[in-house]
Amino acid sequence: MTSKTCENSHFWQKGSTFMARPSLAEKDILNPSEAIEYFVLSRRKFYDLLNNTDGEDFLAYYGERKLILRVAFERYLRNHPELRRRV
Repeated sequence: MTSKTCENSHFWQKGSTFMARPSLAEKDILNPSEAIEYFVLSRRKFYDLLNNTDGEDFLAYYGERKLILRVAFERYLRNHPELRRRV
């Protein structure tokens, strides 16, 4: 049993392709922090939007959590570029 553990230990090593996380561009659903990072958004404006919005087509709910549907939010941003962070 010890030899199997050693053989399979590479599955949990950082950087292993077996357990690699998808890039944000590959994910269909993002949490708010991921959306801010991926779309380069103003954190304050984005959280204001989430707190004052209910039922937008880019939102999905998991219990109390608000999740962002990436493709739908991309469409929303085309009409609301003011959410982007100024560089």
